Amino acid sequence: MLFCGRRSGRNYDKFQKVPLTPQKAKKVKVPIIMECIAHLECKVVKIIELGDHVLIIAAYALSDYFNEVYNTTKFQSCLHIG
Repeated sequence: MLFCGRRSGRNYDKFQKVPLTPQKAKKVKVPIIMECIAHLECKVVKIIELGDHVLIIAAYALSDYFNEVYNTTKFQSCLHIG
């Protein structure tokens, strides 16, 4: 997570550097990571200047891991503070 978060995909082929498996995304034309249990796929639909804002268009998780909330007994989340 730290390696990928600190390097731009424009400058590094992250799939060559870390043991992760690319897969085709459902909504956008970028790879997702097979080893992840959830993915966020976003597309800009409209830009409105409002100051602080958050926009999430589409998100999904594997059904065994998510039912209204994440089932934390099924996985150990990867957190980074830095």
